[in-house]
Amino acid sequence: MNDYFGYKKIDGSILQPDLTSAPLDNPFYNKKVVFTGDLLKWNRDAAAAVLQRLGADINTSISSKTNIVVVGEGAGPKKLEKIIDLIADGCVIRLINERLFEK
Repeated sequence: MNDYFGYKKIDGSILQPDLTSAPLDNPFYNKKVVFTGDLLKWNRDAAAAVLQRLGADINTSISSKTNIVVVGEGAGPKKLEKIIDLIADGCVIRLINERLFEK
């Protein structure tokens, strides 16, 4: 079973934002970003690496500090439930699907 879920893991070196060369005017700069679900056209490491170069702080779990969630197919029900609860509590979390992420 571990092999099946292994592709969803993000390499630890990608989890830290690169604010030194990232353009300041992009929507991911210095934002906490989480992936949930299966990305159909990207693997998570590749998608996370793109966002890291844009200055995103990639996280693996949803929290009150999360700013953006990239939602793929079959998004995790526990993550979605937590997002709904946090938004109801006043947190501002932007959800974008993979198609918007590609643009």
